[in-house]
Amino acid sequence: MVTDNAAAYKLAGSKLHEKYSNIYWSPCAPHCMNLILKDICSMSHVSSLASRASHVQSILYNHGVILSWLRKSDGWKEIVCPGITRFATTFITLQSLCEHRYNLTSLVSSKFFMEHKLSETTQGRLASTIVLDCKFWDECLMIVKVVTPIVKFLRIVDSDEKPSLGYIYEGCLYKRPS
Repeated sequence: MVTDNAAAYKLAGSKLHEKYSNIYWSPCAPHCMNLILKDICSMSHVSSLASRASHVQSILYNHGVILSWLRKSDGWKEIVCPGITRFATTFITLQSLCEHRYNLTSLVSSKFFMEHKLSETTQGRLASTIVLDCKFWDECLMIVKVVTPIVKFLRIVDSDEKPSLGYIYEGCLYKRPS
C-alpha cells in the first residue's frame, strides 16, 4: 500500500500490516521527493537565491520591450516560470536562468538597457546588480548541480506514462564509474 506521508496514513498502514501481515505500507516517492525539495527551499541561502532569481525574472516578464530584445537573441528559449504547487519548479527556474546567463548579462550591459527608463529605477538597478554578480551565478550553478538528480528522480517517479519502480531500483543501484 502506497500513501502520503501524513501521520494518519502511516498509522493506518501499520494497523493494516498488523492485521494482514502480507500488506506493507510505503510512503509515496513523489511526495517524499517534494518534501526533500521543500526542505532545501526553506534553507535561508536557497530561499534568498530563489528570491533574487525571481526578481530578475519578474523584471523581464513585466517589461515587454526588454523581453522582446531578449527574444531576438540567437537560440533564446523562454525562462521557465515557477509554479505554485511544486517545489521542483524553483530549481528548474534556477537552471533555466543559468542557461540564459550570457543573454542576461549582455542585456544589462547593452546600450539598449542603459538608455531604457527601467535601468534608472531601483528595481532595474537591483536586477542589473544581480545579473552582473558572479557570486549569484556560481550559487545558482551549485544549487542546480546538487538538486538536478533529485528533480530527475521526481520526474521519473511522478510520471503516469509508465511504471517507475524499475527505474527507482536501477537508480538506487547505479554506481558512477570512477
